[in-house]
Amino acid sequence: MIGSIMIRPSQIAWILLAASLSLGISGCGHSCTGVGCPDGLSIFLDGTPDPTAPRRIEVSEVTATPEVVLVMTCSLSTNSVGGPDLLCSSARQHSEHGNIIVIRDYDLKHLVVTVSSGGTKLGEQTFDPTFTSEEINGPGCGVCSDASIRVMLP
Repeated sequence: MIGSIMIRPSQIAWILLAASLSLGISGCGHSCTGVGCPDGLSIFLDGTPDPTAPRRIEVSEVTATPEVVLVMTCSLSTNSVGGPDLLCSSARQHSEHGNIIVIRDYDLKHLVVTVSSGGTKLGEQTFDPTFTSEEINGPGCGVCSDASIRVMLP
């Protein structure tokens, strides 16, 4: 036949599948977003410390016994372009991003953060992080659990 297209019944299923994929329809009725999952505890380091005096930051947890257990030690200095140069050491999975420390731990309950410079203690702050869990990328797309605290740098 000229001018008309003949579709076989076996092709109908393929046409419907292709149409649903092109419209972004998935089998469960939604798709996941690409929002990053801030899993763990984020520690924001605020303030403008003296760039000539590097800071030592210790993050410790006070346990139920009560015992103070060192979680992490960090050094914070100013790099050649004036930005933060943060380097942390811990047995726990973590990462540093500018002036933010992310610890991949969801069980930290009572924290003590100590800031010192040249062996002199400059300040100490306590925190009780509250973790929240939600599916920020959509239902069925994975649960993110996070908390954040802000440490003022003297």
